[in-house]
Amino acid sequence: MTTDGADDRALALRQQVETILAAEGLGRSPTLERLLRFLLASAMEARAPKEVEIAGAVLSRLPDAREADASARVYIHRLRRKLDDFYAGQGRDQAWRLILPKGSYLLGVERIVRRDEQALVSGDEPEPAHEREIRAGSGQAASAWWKRALLAALVVGAALTGWAIGTWDRDPGQLEVVRRSAVWSPVLTGDHGVALVLGDYYIFGERDKQGNVSRLIRKFDVNSAGDLDRLKMMEPASNGRYANLGLAYLPVGAGAALRAVSPVLGAARRGLTVTTVSQLSAQTMQNASLVYLGYISGLGVLRAPMFDGSRFAVGSSFDEIVDQRTGKHYLASSHLEESDVPGEDYALISAFRGVLGNRIIIIAGTRDAALMQAAQFVTEPATLARLHSVAEGGRAFEVLLGISALRNVGLAARIVAISQRSNPSWQENAANRFPDSFPSSLEQ
Repeated sequence: MTTDGADDRALALRQQVETILAAEGLGRSPTLERLLRFLLASAMEARAPKEVEIAGAVLSRLPDAREADASARVYIHRLRRKLDDFYAGQGRDQAWRLILPKGSYLLGVERIVRRDEQALVSGDEPEPAHEREIRAGSGQAASAWWKRALLAALVVGAALTGWAIGTWDRDPGQLEVVRRSAVWSPVLTGDHGVALVLGDYYIFGERDKQGNVSRLIRKFDVNSAGDLDRLKMMEPASNGRYANLGLAYLPVGAGAALRAVSPVLGAARRGLTVTTVSQLSAQTMQNASLVYLGYISGLGVLRAPMFDGSRFAVGSSFDEIVDQRTGKHYLASSHLEESDVPGEDYALISAFRGVLGNRIIIIAGTRDAALMQAAQFVTEPATLARLHSVAEGGRAFEVLLGISALRNVGLAARIVAISQRSNPSWQENAANRFPDSFPSSLEQ
């Protein structure tokens, strides 16, 4: 490489960092901005910083090597995701893009080859690397795409009916013990019906130049048709580009969690209904006791009451839980890379009073391993017995679980923190801010 070429890349590297920051491509996270500037400074010195160095210089974490490494990996993972989102959206016309290859923390740049340019060389339309997508084609390819689109549409429907065939594959004699526990008894014997709420994720379509939907897109800050409308308001030039297709999908872990919990709820005195959080109505929230199964990031309208009155808060990403009582941060890490070494994920179990006295139970994980282990935890007599003192009498309580996980499979759960909590106020709480929140001027 010539000196001029190296100078061009160094200039492009600096310019791309400033372009992303000026466009708020990292959202409103000062931590991610510090991380990006730190990686830029390291790249200018032609060196890749170590994880513990990143944790100390950027995240100000405790000098525990294991915790520091996990912290760095989580924020590096989030930065990569933000860069992908930027270059798939408002940065799609940039001539260069920042790269942070897996296995290395050396920030770099690469020239973006346009589709028409690459087609001239290869004769094929290139597959973009920066967004999760399902691409439509012609003939068999188009048929396969619509089959996948149909499958995505059916995932939620299958899950909504799957509870009816859930089986209790452990000791059948202990099912009644679980139902009579201090956790489940207020839900099953109360005067309200029970609604099982699954944390789903909204996906929408992108049209090509011919006006045909060519991709399905999942964006972390677009969780409903209303969010999509607000995105169009924020990006007027893309108003005709995105299409509401009425599609959603569920995390893989929701199926296993559903299988563990649904037999318990089958004894609900006032009957059981099943819905998704994106379809959860105000009437159901008021008139039914709710049991949520899903990711912490998928709580939707339930996340404000969940964290109002809680000792816990979401950190700079939905993979980070902050204990506001102790100041300790818990960063999920096992899902980030394939490894033969177990990592740690986290789950929150919370129970509190609804608007009209109905009971709400939240079983939420950072990812699949945490969700599945948390559902198992609250359906085992031995572990339910450990919750008796905080749950007795229908009191509000919360539990933070640490989940030992290997390649996104839960191995074991341990109680990290357990305590009673306050019931939510059910008022708009400006203090509850989340990583994917829209700017306040666009909030409803």
